[in-house]
Amino acid sequence: MVRAWAGTAVVLVVPGAIAAYALRLRFRCLSTWAAIPGFSLAVIFVIAEAVDLVRLPFNLASASVAAVALAGAAFAWQRRRPFAPLGERVPTASSSGSPAADAVRADELDDPSTLVAKRLAAGLLAVGIGAAVLIFLLGISGHALVPPEIDASNHGFFVARVLHSSSVDVSKVVVSDPSGTYGSAAFYPLGAHAAAALAVRLAGADVGRVLVVFDIAFASIVLPLGMYVLARTLARKKPLVAGFAALAVPALVLFPFGSIGYGDVPLVMGMALVPISVVFLRRALTESGDTRRLQVEAVIAGGLLLFAATVVHTSQVPLILMFVVLLVLEDAWRSRSTSAIRASIKPGVAIAAVVLLLAAPTLKLLVSGVSERSSITLATRLSTATAVGRIVTLQIPQTPTRQPAFAVLALVGIVIWLWRRRPAWVLAYAIVLGITLLVWVSDNWLSKLLGVPWYHSTARLGFNQAFFVPFFAGVALAALVDVVVRSSRSVSPRILIGSCVAVAVLFGAVVGYDSSRSSTDLLRTLFEADARVTPDSNAAFAFLRRRIKPDEVVVNDINADGSLWMYAQADLRPLFAVHPISSDRAALADWDARTYLVKHIDDLDVDLRADALRKRYHAGWVYFDEQLFDLFHHTMQLDTLKHDPRLHLAFERGTVHVFRILDGPGTSPT
Repeated sequence: MVRAWAGTAVVLVVPGAIAAYALRLRFRCLSTWAAIPGFSLAVIFVIAEAVDLVRLPFNLASASVAAVALAGAAFAWQRRRPFAPLGERVPTASSSGSPAADAVRADELDDPSTLVAKRLAAGLLAVGIGAAVLIFLLGISGHALVPPEIDASNHGFFVARVLHSSSVDVSKVVVSDPSGTYGSAAFYPLGAHAAAALAVRLAGADVGRVLVVFDIAFASIVLPLGMYVLARTLARKKPLVAGFAALAVPALVLFPFGSIGYGDVPLVMGMALVPISVVFLRRALTESGDTRRLQVEAVIAGGLLLFAATVVHTSQVPLILMFVVLLVLEDAWRSRSTSAIRASIKPGVAIAAVVLLLAAPTLKLLVSGVSERSSITLATRLSTATAVGRIVTLQIPQTPTRQPAFAVLALVGIVIWLWRRRPAWVLAYAIVLGITLLVWVSDNWLSKLLGVPWYHSTARLGFNQAFFVPFFAGVALAALVDVVVRSSRSVSPRILIGSCVAVAVLFGAVVGYDSSRSSTDLLRTLFEADARVTPDSNAAFAFLRRRIKPDEVVVNDINADGSLWMYAQADLRPLFAVHPISSDRAALADWDARTYLVKHIDDLDVDLRADALRKRYHAGWVYFDEQLFDLFHHTMQLDTLKHDPRLHLAFERGTVHVFRILDGPGTSPT
């Protein structure tokens, strides 16, 4: 895991730090560090697109050369003009117009209690990140070879395809067989996979371990940090709101821990980037710079993060745009002026232009990809009462765990936030819950239309509560500290510190302790049951790797048992990769032929078509694991395989079995 962490750290920090330097972001601001992973993902994918366009291989060498060139260009650009870091502006009565000067004056004007509150908030952020990392480490201990579930095996395959094809061309990466003959989709966002491929190559780590680290890094570090910065933006005068919001993030079992069980690593990454994307986009739209250069840099920063959301997990893009629009409208409403709305149009158009320019090579594919995914539905219908009960108690599908106390705390925060005349974030929450409930209980045209970005999945929609429940809980907890401090006879930093610690401990006792146990148990169950690469399967992969011929294919059980991981972990070629969702008739016909072979692999002596398909696909081995992903079933049957004269049992360990396919009856195995 150390190598995976090292490779991940370099890939997610270095390119983004170069971009942040070029955009004159202040490195002593937490907002910059929250944005750097998003910048890195955007920069890496732009590099990948660029080298694909000029028909050069996308690999560690080309990415390194491009990163060095970008760093040199950024340094030269900064040398041409005085370096005045762009930071979050805090207007003051004596503002000189310089963002850096404004930030300094804001610190100087803070009273001792505010300074203490800021330090306490930072401390709560550190505790929140530490708690999230600890929950992950305890939950996945001993089972961290790959992320769980079938989606994770697909993503591992995509990362390996990026490595083997040296490209992010969807037609070469998202394919139905490892030879890359047939595509499985017209479009797929490969930003996460491009970054993971570089991390794998840089550190020499396994693909599975790198994806596990990506899950942990984004869910445990990027998300709490992003929520902290978002809360600091929404509640500028209440630093403790941000601290408690970050502390509350790992207390929500629903997300990120509940989502890990779906194996959708890009979903976790995309959601973790939502809060900081909202912050930067809102800043670009509402906080005009003092010079044209500052305006341009703010627009580019916002555009990069929106582009990162597009190429990592497109489901989050509509949410980001909705959140930003609501916040801009709230600003205009509070100022009793529409000038802010009019002023936001120009930078909004500029940000859209930046995203369209960066996405130009895949823009046409993106449109067709949305079309082909509109028919996918993962919805589970429930009665209205049951659906409402799950929503208000923050229950997730994988466990009966409910968090009513957490929900009540968030409700108190909502009331306080409305009382402060801040309706935007409450309205955003209501819209998200409304869409979730509609998709859960209805199958009408509106439900189908609104559920498209999330594949009509209520589970995926429900995860979005992670942007609201911790924030509103932070509002309520910070208000409780205010009540305690104001009720004391004297207001002093000591009272503030004691009150903050007491409230944090109370939250930990009432909500945090049980949620951490539930999350740890959930992760342990998910990784033990559905992380389908084990020491036994790794041993089987190694056995095959030593004996398989270069052109041979391994017949696998349509990835019901995680066998697709053999491609990413051991460079073996399974018969099946990713089921095509496109309307390509050739791809579908090829998939049907492969399905026929696996269904009749025990009839090679009597089924001429099956034997012809074996020769056509160069099938030389059969891989069978008795353990399956949840809700999947075997196509092949172990007893039948063992009694087939054309199949020789060559390897057996635990639940894993490997058979050599013989050329004919009585043939000796090689």
